This record gives sequence, C-alpha cells and structure tokens, in this order.
Amino acid sequence: MDGDSKNAHAMIIKLSDLLRTALDSDSADLISLQDDLKFVREYLDLEKMRFGRRLQIEWLVAPATKWAVGTADDPSTVNGDAIRHGLSCAREGGWVAVAANQKDGILEIQVRNSVAGRVQAEPAWD
Repeated sequence: MDGDSKNAHAMIIKLSDLLRTALDSDSADLISLQDDLKFVREYLDLEKMRFGRRLQIEWLVAPATKWAVGTADDPSTVNGDAIRHGLSCAREGGWVAVAANQKDGILEIQVRNSVAGRVQAEPAWD
C-alpha cells in the first residue's frame, strides 16, 4: 500500500466487488451466464490492474447467450489458470479471450490465452 496507495485502494475496492458477487451467487444452484460473466469480468478487471498493459482481454460473447442458465461453477478457476499459465510467466505479457455462443441449444464457452491460440469467432458472435 505504501508504494502506490491509489492503485492499492482501487484494487481493494475491486476485490470487495468480486467477493460481494461471489457471496451473492454462493447459494444458487443455477446461475445465468450474464451473472457468471459479471464475476469473470470483475476478476479479470482485478488482474488487469495487477498486470497493466501486459494483459489484454478480449470478449466475444454473443448477446443471445446472456440469459443461458447452467450450474454455478467457479469461473475464476478457469480464468485464473488462463492468467497463471498463460501470462504470469511471459515477460512481454499476453492476452485472455472469453467467448460464448449458443448453437442448436448448446452453450459453448471458451477461455483461451496467448499460449493456447486465438479464438476463432463466428460472425454471429459480434
């Protein structure tokens, strides 16, 4: 906190938002993709503050998917792995891409990083 108190204060606020979101959805058996992505966005915002320009984030989420509902897993695990194994080791930084699409009643979610390769988005995802 002593070195960059303004940034540290902003990170504490982001962390409290992240924890509040986690607690709000903790007892839910089902959660909408929109709520899940809110948590992921807050988590990645915190990581963006940590890594700065070293982290680029790409969102390719089809609007029709936001109301899809599924079991409430821990989305930070996948995103944490994408950061830990794809960015934290790279001096020059990297990127994380989060994509979601619904096709034939099946929801597909991808989290990729600069180690795994670029997400190939279909035009309908834009």
